[in-house]
Order: sequence, then C-alpha cells, then structure tokens
Amino acid sequence: MVKIEINRDKAKNITDFKLDGHAGAAKSGEDIVCSAVSVLAQTAVQGLKMVADIDIKYEIRDGYLSCRLPMELTEKQRLMSTAILETMYVGLKNIEQSYKKHIYVRENGEV
Repeated sequence: MVKIEINRDKAKNITDFKLDGHAGAAKSGEDIVCSAVSVLAQTAVQGLKMVADIDIKYEIRDGYLSCRLPMELTEKQRLMSTAILETMYVGLKNIEQSYKKHIYVRENGEV
C-alpha cells in the first residue's frame, strides 16, 4: 500500500507531503496505481522546481518521495504552489477512491 501524508499550515496551504510504499496492485512494472501516484507526485515536484521556481527540499528513492516547501515564498510562488499541490491532492484522492486497498491519503496526522 502507498501511504501518503499531506501536511498543511494554519491557512490550509500544503507545506509538505510524503509518499511511502508500493501499491501492490500488480507486479512491478505493470502496477497502474503505483505509476499514477508516482507521476502525480513527481510532476508536482518538477512543477514546484521548474515552473514555480521554488527551492524545495525533496528526496526520491524506490518506494519513497518527500517534498517540503520553504517557509518563505513570494505571493506568486504561494499561488503557483497552491495550484500545483492542490491539483496533485485532488488526483491522489481520486485514485484513493477507486483503489482503497492500494493507496491511503491522510492529512496532518489523521489515522
């Protein structure tokens, strides 16, 4: 199962996220759930870096991705990061609705 943790600040902006694990919906290389989750998260990371020009802290390795925004963002960066990260969040929640056995999304320490 891919476990996803989304953290938000008091203004409800996503500040960081983490994905851990493999979906296990099919064998490696054929798992559409794992592929979809990976594409959403990695595209968000690239969008934050290359489109929004934000110096994010991130780590990507097999079965794991984490990303944290810096504390200080310009207004433009805040708007762009919100659009990118909320779009990722909507996509992940949609995948979760269809594949509950393979993906779990939680926010700010929900159990």
